[in-house]
Amino acid sequence: VELLEGLQMGSNKNLLHNWDFRNPINQRGSSSYTGAKYGIDRWYVATSSVTVEVVSGGVRFSNSGSSTGYVRQLLEFATPSDEYCYTLLCSESTSESNTMYAGYADDTFSNSVPIAAGYNSVVTSGLKGVKRVQFNVAAGASVTLVAAKLERGSVSTLANDPPADYGEQLALCQRFF
Repeated sequence: VELLEGLQMGSNKNLLHNWDFRNPINQRGSSSYTGAKYGIDRWYVATSSVTVEVVSGGVRFSNSGSSTGYVRQLLEFATPSDEYCYTLLCSESTSESNTMYAGYADDTFSNSVPIAAGYNSVVTSGLKGVKRVQFNVAAGASVTLVAAKLERGSVSTLANDPPADYGEQLALCQRFF
């Protein structure tokens, strides 16, 4: 099979755990979590005003506070390359101020982009050693996510991914529970 230049086929490995929000790993067993803590596995809510709700077809993150809420996943390694694509598939975003980032653990991030319904991607711009991904929920806003992906390169392949293997994701999450 000859590949044409610029044509990307297939899918890259997803470096995130518990990325398929249609059927998330939720070892704590509640359908709703509020406050600065882990809700669904591997996703940490760093703001006390954010509520995480498991809803049909995804997970909704709502912020009832007066300042931005932060939701993060720390990576178990620092990325070895300087270019990664972080993508969120969103079914609903109630504010253009909802944003996403990829970056270091010390709050050095690549470009931020607003989160809207559909596929939203940000490419790390020259950062080597990315240690976490994050999305922000604006004050009084919400965002409902279907899936997330962090992968090597500058092109998102999330649309090509089959649903996550639940057993594989559960095993990954059990290591950190």
